[in-house]
Amino acid sequence: MPETLAAKLNEIGAILADNRKTKYEIVSSRKVLVQNNLGLLNDLYDQLTEICKIGKILFKQTDKAKLKDYTFSYLMKQVRRVEKPVQPKPGEQPPTETEQ
Repeated sequence: MPETLAAKLNEIGAILADNRKTKYEIVSSRKVLVQNNLGLLNDLYDQLTEICKIGKILFKQTDKAKLKDYTFSYLMKQVRRVEKPVQPKPGEQPPTETEQ
């Protein structure tokens, strides 16, 4: 086995070790970010449930139509609603940016 091959293998081994270390650092930082985001999202969820609870109490007797606005499932439907782009009918010109 030539000496250059052994040196090349040692060099590749060092590069792989550096890559593993970098990958570990990236994964570790990602886990920290996820934990921080979970904390923020849990706080937001607590605030939303408190708002929904107060809204239900306020509108239970006075306005039944607004009562459903304060249910969590209704709010989730509102958030997830996506408007579809305007599709031109056959034979029509597609709308321009100013018309949309």
